[in-house]
Amino acid sequence: MLEVLRRLHSESTLTEPVVADLERYLDVTRGEMLFAKGVILVEGDAERFLIRQEQRRTVSISTSTESASALLAGTQFVAYVELLGLRGLQIPFAVITDRDSREDNTDLGVTRVIKLLRAVIAPRVMPLTEARRLLLAEQNGLFIGEHTLEADLFRAGAHEEICDTLIELARGPRARARAQAWKDDPDSIDAERLLSDIEAIGKGRVAQRLSSRIVAGHEPAYILNAVRYVRARCR
Repeated sequence: MLEVLRRLHSESTLTEPVVADLERYLDVTRGEMLFAKGVILVEGDAERFLIRQEQRRTVSISTSTESASALLAGTQFVAYVELLGLRGLQIPFAVITDRDSREDNTDLGVTRVIKLLRAVIAPRVMPLTEARRLLLAEQNGLFIGEHTLEADLFRAGAHEEICDTLIELARGPRARARAQAWKDDPDSIDAERLLSDIEAIGKGRVAQRLSSRIVAGHEPAYILNAVRYVRARCR
């Protein structure tokens, strides 16, 4: 794996700082991207489990041929984008990230995606409006949610699956009662409280259990669009 990085650096396709970042970030799991037909970079386990479940449902992107690997990248996407993109291995990829809205009405996810867009298509994005940049981002495989994945799943129709998972796994009666109330009245959801209750259980544990419950059609559109984007380029 490191030999591949050094070769790309020697061919002047990756800069020294990017190679240094990748040598730190790439481990055995992430190293599978070097041999994948396509890669979907995600922030956490919930996205990874959900994408793998979607792959199992859809024959044309069956994991039996590993047409796309869903790999964890946290929010440190730039080095991976450099590695997979035109200056690197030229492997089809997509990125999925949360919007991460802040109280000052800024969105960290939007800033993150625009930064990635510069890495994909260079400084041509600068003179464009934000709306045009985000459209261009999707056209280049960079997808952003409306809130966090859990809240987006809830609002996409998976509220019963999420609430049933919380009722099953919650540690205390108050958390179970909240989940039951949200299940009975989805409009009453408190997105921050939802995320807090999930974190109290463990996002990975909830994601693994939830992924087996999600009904087709209850996934956020941006998740499906990312899968389809990579699938179309793996043919």
